[in-house]
Amino acid sequence: MRISVAPETPLGIATLVMPQRGYRQLGKDEILHMLLPQAQVFPNTRIYVPVVLEQPRGSDDRPISAVVIR
Repeated sequence: MRISVAPETPLGIATLVMPQRGYRQLGKDEILHMLLPQAQVFPNTRIYVPVVLEQPRGSDDRPISAVVIR
């Protein structure tokens, strides 16, 4: 079997900016934070939901191994 690997290709530069509208956190989980935009959403609108994983300090005995979002 032959495997072909394409060389790395830069796509462009991403500029980091502050969100123009606020977000609110969904749920009260200490590890997984999902941020929903507070702007109005209409049918067929594409939205971005930032997801942040935060490993609690002192919990080395239970590291995060998988996240399932349904």
